[in-house]
Amino acid sequence: MKQLAIYPPKQRPSGLPWDGWVRDHIMAQDAIADMYRTVGLNPPRFAWATSPKAMYLASRMLRQVQAGSAQAMIAALVPATRSGYDNTDVEAKRALLTALLDPNITVQSGMLLRNRLEAQYGRSDNFQPAVDDLRRILDFRDTHAPGTSAPATYREQVMYPALYAHAAWWPVAVQAVAIMPFVKICFFSYPPVLTYVNGGGHLHCESGPAMEWSDGFAVDVDLSKDERERALASSRHLQISSGEAAGNE
Repeated sequence: MKQLAIYPPKQRPSGLPWDGWVRDHIMAQDAIADMYRTVGLNPPRFAWATSPKAMYLASRMLRQVQAGSAQAMIAALVPATRSGYDNTDVEAKRALLTALLDPNITVQSGMLLRNRLEAQYGRSDNFQPAVDDLRRILDFRDTHAPGTSAPATYREQVMYPALYAHAAWWPVAVQAVAIMPFVKICFFSYPPVLTYVNGGGHLHCESGPAMEWSDGFAVDVDLSKDERERALASSRHLQISSGEAAGNE
């Protein structure tokens, strides 16, 4: 079993794309911008998250904005005003967030755009066992999805750049473990800070999470207890609540 760091300074023990690379947003963003142009779209806005869960929560919060609940989201993010105190700082934050929220930036057309990108650059077929395990395992049981009726699921919207063999994906794969592309915004998730694999390169750890991100999000895979095809991430890591989406936790 090997323990892998996100940016080991002198070695790349895992063969995962992001090992040994210095963080470079511009590299990944330029590659995505070129892909958008190729499928006839203007480059999107870019948003980076510390983990796949943070990325998905950010997309849900944006869905709340387009569903008309922007003020509710702002109220959850900004402390409440207090009677008899100077609340100018709080009100300034509210005003700033209100100004920054752009109703034209939505999370619609995620599935359609993913299909267009795959039609242009090929479907996921590059063999990266640990990333492929993450693709199969990772999902979010989102029972309080705000916004449009029957929104696309996380699995329908997410892409894992390391699984695509086309060279255009490489600058993205070395910087992001997953992306969620929409017509006007593209979310990125940083790679994990720790990855545990077995001798075949598949996720596996008997004493803790098999993948862990800097914000504490993690997935558990213990192949000594479950067959690889039935491996499940722990619900304590993957449950998404309506409170989280509003920023209350």
